[in-house]
Amino acid sequence: MSLLLQITLGVLIAGGIGFGVWNHEHHKAMLQPPSTTTTDETTAQPSTPSEVDVHDGANVNLSAGTTDGDLDADLSTIDQQLKAVNSDSVDIDQSMNDKPITQ
Repeated sequence: MSLLLQITLGVLIAGGIGFGVWNHEHHKAMLQPPSTTTTDETTAQPSTPSEVDVHDGANVNLSAGTTDGDLDADLSTIDQQLKAVNSDSVDIDQSMNDKPITQ
């Protein structure tokens, strides 16, 4: 057998063994029940709106309620943010297609 074939075969065998070990550990972790921890009631149900930090530094206020009105308000806020992202994406796409100005 040539040296290149031996090296390739060794790498394939080592990769197969590594994948088998990873797959076994992954399946073992999937079979374990999730750990449950008890939390304080005040941390489980916040009474004030939560603020989600967005990458550009803007804060999005989402309600902590679960009523239909609260969910509709949250969806409206998220829709506005997605429209802003879409607008920024269009501006970026347009700037990428700009022709350089000769000076």
